[in-house]
Amino acid sequence: MRLKKTLLLIMILVISLFSAFYCGVMGEEVVERLIEVDKYGFVYVVDKIPVKNGYIEVGFPRVYLVNLVDYYSPDGSIELKVEDQVFWLKITSVSPSTSIRLISIFGDLPDRSGEETFKIRFPANPLTRENLEKVNVKIVLPEESNITKISPKTVKVSEKSTEAYGEISGDTTQALDIDLEFEIGKISLVKPAVTYLTLDLSTRQAEYTVKLSLRDGKTIDSFYFNLPNGSRLLEVRDYLKKLSNSYDENTGKLRVSFDRTLRIGESQTVIIRFEPPADFFYKVSGNAMTVSSYLPFNLSVQDYRVSIVLPSMEYVSSDLEPIEIKKIYPEKTLLTFYLGIVSPLNVESKKFNVVIERVPSLFSLIPYILGISIIVLVIGTIMYSQKTIFKPSLKEYEETAKKLLEEVDGLMATCKAIGELIDAKKILDKGYVRPRILEIRNSVARYVGRIASHSVDLKKTYPDIAEKIDSLTTTSRLILEAVEYLWTQTHRYLTGSIAKPLFIKQVEEKNKEILKYLDKLVSDVESLKKATT
Repeated sequence: MRLKKTLLLIMILVISLFSAFYCGVMGEEVVERLIEVDKYGFVYVVDKIPVKNGYIEVGFPRVYLVNLVDYYSPDGSIELKVEDQVFWLKITSVSPSTSIRLISIFGDLPDRSGEETFKIRFPANPLTRENLEKVNVKIVLPEESNITKISPKTVKVSEKSTEAYGEISGDTTQALDIDLEFEIGKISLVKPAVTYLTLDLSTRQAEYTVKLSLRDGKTIDSFYFNLPNGSRLLEVRDYLKKLSNSYDENTGKLRVSFDRTLRIGESQTVIIRFEPPADFFYKVSGNAMTVSSYLPFNLSVQDYRVSIVLPSMEYVSSDLEPIEIKKIYPEKTLLTFYLGIVSPLNVESKKFNVVIERVPSLFSLIPYILGISIIVLVIGTIMYSQKTIFKPSLKEYEETAKKLLEEVDGLMATCKAIGELIDAKKILDKGYVRPRILEIRNSVARYVGRIASHSVDLKKTYPDIAEKIDSLTTTSRLILEAVEYLWTQTHRYLTGSIAKPLFIKQVEEKNKEILKYLDKLVSDVESLKKATT
């Protein structure tokens, strides 16, 4: 009996000790940070932090704000706060949890440290409001990018020299930096400057226009894209020619070969036209359309735009304001939307709704319109052949002819004012001539414009004297050109760009030319009057 009691007491003691140890381990606050560099130089940072009061705040030094591409948490909503020295990402948990994960993407962090090496300096710890004392860190690099230097010493390079891990102790309210140097290997710092997606609802085709820039690293002569599975590839090209490619329709894997090797600082535009699976990019239900975005590569894009070509449809509204609405002849509307930064983290959430209104298409009526046009043409031809042809008199159009003659008289009177300025030497008075010559120039332009307009109407009435009407119009335009030249030279004289003797000579010669045109204009008017009476 005593033995049983002793065993029972020992078991209770063991269980108590184990429970105390287990609770201590489980209650320990462990902060983890994974820093992974991909083959295009983007840095993915994954933080796992114990949660208190239903939320956490993860901070980064503000100098990294310009490098921040995107951020995401599968465990809650995120709010960005920017302070003087630090920017914070506040994650509010959507469900009870002991820890929260945050994924952040940074670009343009690797810099050259040698002929064949890159370097990165980045905080080993997430900044926190309270000191959590230590952080477990892991670093992962692409294949062949072996680590050559790393500090602090508590972070060790593993047997696989593209990885390192360790524990860093210190005040997590301050940034504890890691300095990392590694071989370039296969890293190419490729940056998609723009990515434009065009969806044509009339052809059910899609087109990507992607501009790739190589900032640094290994030169490249090709690039891999991922199209939606089951897409039918139609064409791959740049702005000038087709580009060679290989495509697997089952997986959507597309390899595009450039027309040259892309070197540091150079860029390449790739245009991919294809037929995506039905309802992949958009779904239309009645007058509503839901549009989804898609990244054809595992890269973050700073400038992502979606253009939609609507056939026989009018734009009504959308929950994302379009940056462009344009009509395309004959019955299409082009909408362009700016989605901003799109990354592998947020691409699925980049959806928007568009309300459209269908309009009747005239193309279905074209056969009937053509038939009616032919009938009208035949009937019109028969009626015209039986119609008595006569020449209308000037009285029927005397109003138009009268207006034309009035404009000609006004033009001649204005041109005579130029001669008066020259004869009285007032054209040399800079204070007097500036407003006068400008007024003459504008008046002549108005008269010539109205003469041309009335001449068109008279030519319809008197097609047999169209040549005489054209002569009058041409003469008036020559006068306008001469006055424009006179205005230009006067302006040069007023600004001191031309000497007075040369200016006087040019003005007198141009005035003689204008007088010659006026004589021709009088002759044209007399000839026109005789032909119309």
